[in-house]
Amino acid sequence: MEPSAKPLKIDFDMLQLALSDHSGVEWFLDRESGECLSLSPYEGVEEEAEIRVALEQRPDRFAFIVPLPSFYEKNLMAEFADDIKPDELNAHLARALSGRHPFRAFKDVLLDYPEQREAWFQARDQGLRRAALEWLEENGIQPEL
Repeated sequence: MEPSAKPLKIDFDMLQLALSDHSGVEWFLDRESGECLSLSPYEGVEEEAEIRVALEQRPDRFAFIVPLPSFYEKNLMAEFADDIKPDELNAHLARALSGRHPFRAFKDVLLDYPEQREAWFQARDQGLRRAALEWLEENGIQPEL
């Protein structure tokens, strides 16, 4: 797809949220304003009526944001665990990722390691930002950087 004519101001936090949201909420990016819009899975939400009308009248104005597959974030976690020190923590994180409820278990392990927990959030944010930039490029949207 050809890039948008003018760069758009994109709220990357919102776009990253949309790309990682598996709650059933539908997300769209407005190709004119750069705004991320969300629609609940429930019809009749009064605050969303205007968005639904705009989507119906000018669907080409909006890019539907498909959430990243859950393995994307799990791969980010595995990469992080591989690089983490101390080795004891690395082993705990690897076990967490191979067990039941890996996302919760991974985050629970990091509760006892505040510095590494913060490093995880930064690594996750960087990974989601890369994915957001790729998504924008795939959809022909040029962000203001």
